[in-house]
Amino acid sequence: MATTVTRRTVTTSRSGVSSTTTIPLWAIKLVAAVLSLVVLILVFMQHPSVWSGFSRTFIFIVLTCGFILGWSIQSVLWRFLPMHRVDAVLHSVIVALALISTVLCVIFLIDQNRYARSDAYSYMVGTSICMGIITLITFFLIGCLCRGNYTFVDTH
Repeated sequence: MATTVTRRTVTTSRSGVSSTTTIPLWAIKLVAAVLSLVVLILVFMQHPSVWSGFSRTFIFIVLTCGFILGWSIQSVLWRFLPMHRVDAVLHSVIVALALISTVLCVIFLIDQNRYARSDAYSYMVGTSICMGIITLITFFLIGCLCRGNYTFVDTH
């Protein structure tokens, strides 16, 4: 059963007519996901000098879009794929993103090794360690999913 958001518009006239419009929640989430992707593409098309001048703004925008995508993508995929395939797709995307992030962290560390005593380098070492652990966890999840050692539990 699909969750729906209902908006009721009541118009008064001599005949007393009222109308109701029903919008499925997955459609609202689909629009939110598409708009978030458009925003991310527009942010990444900006010149790097604009990023450096407004770094906190862009970080906040990207994090917001990431949370919106995380909130919406599962409902949208459930509309078109069976539950098992949705988890496989989402876990695969998470593994790919975690692996790419870990590789980028390591590349940064290799590239900036002459600044090994700086705070930025120390922070990136911590970030690399955390991303490595996240990558291992996501590989574990995708391995369990592929081997069939994965149980779906409805908590509602």
